[in-house]
Amino acid sequence: MKSLGLLPLFLVCLIGASVDACPTLYLQTLRGYEGVLSSNYGFPQRCNDQYAHNLNCRYELVSGRNNPGRGVYISFAYFNTELSYDKVFIEYTNTQGRNVTGYFSGSVGGFSRVLDSQRGTPVRLIFITDHSVSAYGFLVRFKVAPAMRFRLGGTFEVDQNGLEGTIRVDRAKRK
Repeated sequence: MKSLGLLPLFLVCLIGASVDACPTLYLQTLRGYEGVLSSNYGFPQRCNDQYAHNLNCRYELVSGRNNPGRGVYISFAYFNTELSYDKVFIEYTNTQGRNVTGYFSGSVGGFSRVLDSQRGTPVRLIFITDHSVSAYGFLVRFKVAPAMRFRLGGTFEVDQNGLEGTIRVDRAKRK
């Protein structure tokens, strides 16, 4: 297990696979606290290679308690996985205390999201592949982000331009 700490963005990498073929997370601190994760093993030199089979790679991005913003901004430069079989799961607890879970699978050019996570709680990215077909994968950039201006609730299903996914926001538990 790798562990890297940053303020205001913490990063904890939990990697588990049959072989050590999980992608490495690259951190940059030139323009604030941000980083890059590519599914291709040789990033950035070999960005056109396909990812490995039978991966179960887990990463945690934790927005620090002293974070001037809220949450984590993620931006996929490209996304291409085997539809329905190879997936990138995203899990986090939003600022209202609700668990948000979802996944992306398929092929789309690029897209961005602000994940409005509670300060000090992890945003988990889980990359799981099967034993057969692989693809070019994805490249995601992440950084500390300000809070979203609106709130989502309920279940949303996406099926557009070869990308499929479901996002569910659970009700907050009363204390």
